[in-house]
Amino acid sequence: MRVHRSQREVRSETYRRAKLIDLRCGDPPMSAQDLRPVPNTKEFVMPGTPIRVESSVIAEGDDLELDSWLAADGSEVESEQLVAEVSTAKAIVEVTAPVGGALRQSLTVGAVFGPEEAIGFVDHE
Repeated sequence: MRVHRSQREVRSETYRRAKLIDLRCGDPPMSAQDLRPVPNTKEFVMPGTPIRVESSVIAEGDDLELDSWLAADGSEVESEQLVAEVSTAKAIVEVTAPVGGALRQSLTVGAVFGPEEAIGFVDHE
């Protein structure tokens, strides 16, 4: 008898495994929302390095809005290259790529998101 697991169960298990890998490799911890589904399966994979807004420029409890992407989805970006502009309640913040590689956009322009949420990822090898 085959047991079907919900996407939530699969995501939770995958997140736990990803967290163990992150701890072993020294990469920054990822959240469950950073995992993306593999098409036509119930599996989830860890993407590349997440792109987040620096926490030093965000006031506690602030919602952020993605104003624009400065690099196209799938384009090659370099480390520290500007990739997006995000607005807070008080300022417009420029977001840079943490590493070089292919940019994968997770949010669309105008999306409102929380301070810990990744706006995209950089796939690198």
